[in-house]
Amino acid sequence: FWATMPPWFIAVPFLFICGFACVYFLGAKGFCTYGCPYAAFFKPIDKLAPVRIRVNDDCHQCGYCTSVCTSNVRVSEEVRDFGMVVDPGCMKTLDCVSACPNDALSLGFGKPSLGAKPKESAKESRKAALKKRRGRYDLLLWEEVLAAVLMLWFFYATRGMLDAVPMLLAGGLASIGTLIVLMCIKLVHQQHVRLYGYKFKQGGKVRPLGFVLALVGLFFVLGSVWSGNARLLRWQGDLLYNGSGIPTTVLLRPEFNPSAEQRAEAEKAIWAYQRADSPEAGGLGWSLNAEHRLRLSFFLSVLDRHDEAIEQLRRVIREGEPSDGLVLQAGQVLIRALDDNPKFELAGENDIYKREQLVELYAMALEAHPNLHAIRSELSRSAYSMGDREKGESYWAPGPYSDDPIFTLSHASFVGFTGDVPGARALFALAGEQTDSIHQRAGTLIDIARTALQFRIQDLALELAQEAVDDRGATALTWLAAGEIANACGRPDLGLARAERALTMPGIDRPLVKARAAGVLLSPDTIERGRLMLREAAEAAADAGNPFDVFTIARGMAFAGGGLNAPEMLEEGILLIEELADAHPELPIISYDLSVLLYQIGRREEGVARLVQAAELDQRNVLLAQRAADLNQAVGNMDAAARWQAEAERRANP
Repeated sequence: FWATMPPWFIAVPFLFICGFACVYFLGAKGFCTYGCPYAAFFKPIDKLAPVRIRVNDDCHQCGYCTSVCTSNVRVSEEVRDFGMVVDPGCMKTLDCVSACPNDALSLGFGKPSLGAKPKESAKESRKAALKKRRGRYDLLLWEEVLAAVLMLWFFYATRGMLDAVPMLLAGGLASIGTLIVLMCIKLVHQQHVRLYGYKFKQGGKVRPLGFVLALVGLFFVLGSVWSGNARLLRWQGDLLYNGSGIPTTVLLRPEFNPSAEQRAEAEKAIWAYQRADSPEAGGLGWSLNAEHRLRLSFFLSVLDRHDEAIEQLRRVIREGEPSDGLVLQAGQVLIRALDDNPKFELAGENDIYKREQLVELYAMALEAHPNLHAIRSELSRSAYSMGDREKGESYWAPGPYSDDPIFTLSHASFVGFTGDVPGARALFALAGEQTDSIHQRAGTLIDIARTALQFRIQDLALELAQEAVDDRGATALTWLAAGEIANACGRPDLGLARAERALTMPGIDRPLVKARAAGVLLSPDTIERGRLMLREAAEAAADAGNPFDVFTIARGMAFAGGGLNAPEMLEEGILLIEELADAHPELPIISYDLSVLLYQIGRREEGVARLVQAAELDQRNVLLAQRAADLNQAVGNMDAAARWQAEAERRANP
C-alpha cells in the first residue's frame, strides 16, 4: 500500500492545490467541476444513469434545495421542469434531499436523463431564465475558447513535469493557471478587475495586487512553456523510438549496420532527448528518467557511439531501479564498445580486458542494487571460472534475500554450474516452495523449471511446470512454456495438450506467441496445422510492419521443416525469408542470416551468393566483406575470396 503513495514533495502540493486552492478560487466543488478530468469522461455516461434525484408532489418550490447544493445545481428548477435532476454536475451528495423540509426529494431509480424534455408548462419559464442568465456569464465567447485552450495546454505541460506531477494535480494546476491568466488578460481590457475582496484594477488603474497577479500569471506561462517544451521533446524522441523497429538483440550484433535513414532518425532522437535533459547535461528540461536514458542509449548505439551509450546505462544503474536484463544489456553494449576500440589488437589481451571491465560493471550494479540476483550469479560464476571458488560462494552467504525464490534460483544455477547437480536440485526445489508467497508465481515457477532443465533435472522441471499451469495466474505464455518444457522432457503428448489449452486463452493472437504455440504442437502428425499457424503468424507480423518478427517466424518454420523431414515447410520458410530480404534491402543483416541458414542446410552456393548480396548492400560493413571472403574461400572460390579480402581491407582503411 505505502509503495504506491506519492512522496511528501508531491503529496503536500497535491493537498494544497486540489484540496484548498481550487476550493478557494473555484468554489466548494471547484476541482470536481473544473479541474478533474474524470468529470468530462462521466458527463455523457451520466445521461444514461437510471439513479437520480427525483421529486414527488410534496414539493412547494421553496428553493432551499438549490441554496444548499455545493455542486451549483439549480435543483428546484430541475425537479420542477423535469421531475428529476438532469444536470450532469450533480454529484449525488444528497444535501438537497436531507435539506428538503417536505421530504419531497429522494434518490431513486427511473428513466435516465437522455432525451428528457421539460414539461410543457415549464418551457417558457426556462427560456426566460436562460435569457436572463446569459447576461451574467463571467466570460465572453472568445474568452471561453481561450480558457479551453489554456486549460488543455497547462494540463499537458504540467502533467508528468519533473517526472512527478500526477494527473489530478496537473488538473488542479491547470484550472488555477487558466483562471489567473484570464484575469491577467482582463487587466488589459477591463476597467475593474477583482476576485472576492481583492481588487487588482480599479477605475482603469492597476493596483499593486494587480502587478503581483501579472507576475504570477507570467510564472505560470513561462513554467508551462519550459515544461511543455521538455515534454514535447521527449514525445518526439519516443515517437522515433517506437517507430525504429530495430530489436536491441539485432542492434548489438557486429553484423548489423544501420541504414542512412535509421542513422538520420537516431540523430534526431538523440538531439530531442539531449535537449530535454537537465541544464547540467546541456539540455533545457529536467534530468531524463531511466526509461528515456535507455532510449537515448539505444540511439547512441545505432550511431556506434557505444562509449556514450554505456555511460547512459551506467547512470540508469546508479540512479534508477534497473532490472537484471538491463544490466546484462549494458554489458553487451560495453563489449560492443570494446570490440570497436582499435586499442586492443591482440585477441587474448582484448578478451582479458573485456572480462575485467564486464566484472567491474556487474560489481557496481550489484553493490548499488543487491536484488539483482542474475548479476550475482554472473559474478559468482566468473570468480569460480578464474579459480576462486571461495569468492564465488561468498556471493551466496545467508542474508536478507535468503527467502527470495529468485535468489535461491540463481544460487541453484551457480551450484549446478560447479557440477553439484544434487545440491542444485535441492535448491531448485526450495525455490519452488518459496514462490507460495509471491505475486507472479506462475512465471517464476516456469523460470525455475527451465533452469532446472538446463541441468537435466527433468522430473523436477515437469513437476514445477505443472504447478505453474495449475496456478490461477497462469496465462497463455505460461501454458506454452510448460508445453515446451514437456517436449524437452520427452512428453510430446503433454506438450500438445498444453499448446491446445493455450490456443483458447487471451493473447494467443500475437504473431510471436502464435508461432511459439505452433512450435509446441508441431510433430509428424501435425505438420500441416503447424505450418498453417506459422504462415498466419508471419502474415500478421508482416501486416504489423515487423520484418525481424517475420524473419524469426520464417526461420523457425525452416528449422522445423528440416527437423521433421518436411521439405515443403522448409522451402516455405526459406521462401518467406528470401521475399523478406528482397523487400528490405535496407536491412542487409536479413540477407546475411539467410546465407547462414542456407549454408547450414547444405545449400552452400546459395548461401555464398546471399552473403555476397549482403556485403554489397552494406558497403561500409567490414565484417560482412571479411565473411564473404572467408565463405568464398571455404567453397573454393579463391578469386572471389581474394577480391572480398581486398574489399574488407579497403573498408577497414578507407
